[in-house]
Amino acid sequence: MAYPTGELSVDLHAIATNWKFIQAQLGEQTACGAVVKANAYGLGVERVAPKIYQAGCRDFFVANLKEAIQLQSLVGRDARIFVLAGCIAGAESEFISRNIIPVIVSVAMLRRWADCVDEGSCAEAALKVNTGMGRLGLEPAEFEALQQEIPLLKRANVRWLMSHFACADEPGHELNDVQVQRFYHMTERLREQGVPVKTSLANSAGVFLGAKAQSDLVRPGISLYGGNPGLAKNPMQPVVGLQLPVIQVRDLPAGEYVGYGATCSFTGPRKIAIVAGGYADGIMRSLSNKGWGWLAGCKVPIVGRVSMDSTMFDVTDSPAAQQLKEGDAIELLGEHVSIDELADAAETISYEILTSFGSRYQRCYID
Repeated sequence: MAYPTGELSVDLHAIATNWKFIQAQLGEQTACGAVVKANAYGLGVERVAPKIYQAGCRDFFVANLKEAIQLQSLVGRDARIFVLAGCIAGAESEFISRNIIPVIVSVAMLRRWADCVDEGSCAEAALKVNTGMGRLGLEPAEFEALQQEIPLLKRANVRWLMSHFACADEPGHELNDVQVQRFYHMTERLREQGVPVKTSLANSAGVFLGAKAQSDLVRPGISLYGGNPGLAKNPMQPVVGLQLPVIQVRDLPAGEYVGYGATCSFTGPRKIAIVAGGYADGIMRSLSNKGWGWLAGCKVPIVGRVSMDSTMFDVTDSPAAQQLKEGDAIELLGEHVSIDELADAAETISYEILTSFGSRYQRCYID
C-alpha cells in the first residue's frame, strides 16, 4: 500500500557545481574542502560525498569518528578526513590505524594524542585555536603556554592550525579582521618555532572575505547545499526541493478557525489544502501563520499552526484552487521558494532547515 509522503529532491549536479564555483574563488595555493557532517547537512552523505569527490575534492570535514569511518567507505583512499570534534579518550588507535585526522581542541586531548603517536608515524593532527568564536579550541593563553612545549607539538605531528569565524556572514563586522590577525599571529609563532603548519580558517562565508581569510584550506558547508554565504545576492545554485502532497481540500465558511489553538480565522469563505508533512518532518512550527508555499504560480500562505504530520495552506487565490485534488503537490522549497527564504520565515537559519528534514520523505536525487 502506498502512503502519501513529501518528495525531497537533491540536485547532486548543483552541489558539485557549487563546490567548483567556490574553488574558482580561491588562490592557486588554497585547496577547497567540503563539510559533510550531519549526513551532509541532512541530504544524504552516501550520495553527496562521492559526487563532491568526483568533482575533485580531497579534503572532507565531519563531526565525529563514526561519521569519518562511514565517509572512508564512500570516497577514495587519497581523501583526507578531519574530525572537527577531535579524538575522545581511547579512540586514538582507531584514528591512527585509519589515518583520520583529529582536530585537537584542548591541551589534555593533545597530550593523549601525542602519547599514542609512535615516532616516525605518518599520523597527523590539526590544532584548533579560539580566535573569537568562544567555542572549541585552545584559548590564547593556553596556546602561548604551548610555545614552551614545542617538542610536544612535534611529537603529536601537528600539521594544521585551525580556527573558526564567528561573523563571516557579516562581511563588515570588525571581529573578522581581529580573528584573521590573531590567527596569523599564532601561525607565525608556530612556524618560528619550527612547526611548519598549514592553515584552515574560512567557512562558506569566510571564503568571500579575501585571500588572507582563505589561507591554505577552506571548509565550505552550507554554500555547497545552496545556502547564501552572506552575500547581497546568493551566487550558489539551489540544491533542495520539497513538494508536499495534498491529502484533503476543504471549503471553510467565514468565521471558521483552522489548527490547534484557533490561531487563525477568516472573514470570508476560504479554500484550505491540508498537506502531508509537519514538524515531525522538519517543517518548523515557527512557520505557523507566517510561512508559505507555491501553487500554480501563486504564493499560498500557511494558515494555523503546523501540526506534527500536516500543514495547512490557504489556496483560495491560486488559479489552481478549483481543480486542486488529493495527490496534487504544493512546493515548500524549490524554484519559487529558496532555502534562505524559508529559514527567514521560520526565524532560523538554513542549516537548521536542512538538518531537520525527517526520514519520511521520498528522496529523489538528480545527477
